[in-house]
Amino acid sequence: MSKKHAMPNMYEVLRKAGFQLENQLNQSIHDHWNREEVAEAAAIFTNAHARLINKLHRYHEVLSTQLNTPTKKDVANVAKLVLQTEEKVDQLNDQMIRLTEKLEKQLPRNPRSASSFQKVHDTRAKRKEALRKLSKDLFDAGLIDRGESPVTDKVGTGHTSQVKNHRWRNEK
Repeated sequence: MSKKHAMPNMYEVLRKAGFQLENQLNQSIHDHWNREEVAEAAAIFTNAHARLINKLHRYHEVLSTQLNTPTKKDVANVAKLVLQTEEKVDQLNDQMIRLTEKLEKQLPRNPRSASSFQKVHDTRAKRKEALRKLSKDLFDAGLIDRGESPVTDKVGTGHTSQVKNHRWRNEK
């Protein structure tokens, strides 16, 4: 019976010793990192690392230009252009639908016109869904930020205010 009491006591002693050792190590690490010279060295290394990363980005841009390969920024710009183009196509589709509706009101009822209207409507719905999926895929891939995406819940309404300084905006 004394063996049963001895085992839990041994585990309790081992547990307490482990907690003490953990506290001593944490305190030692904390004291080490709180020294001023360690903080200064960390700041120097952080600044050097940031400069190195910036140089790597510049070298990558130069190398990409010479090798004629797109950079992440180029791909993101193309993605934005694709999204804007889709948005413009949706705007044109909206205009076509409005014109079709006006024509249907003015012309006598023709069964073919109703089916063509439905086809235009279905095509527009598919394009909207594809645009939403493309935007989500680009965001998931890290090519665009959520705020950069011109796709909103109102796709096809011409709300592309998130993408600025685009040449299409300036051409009229």
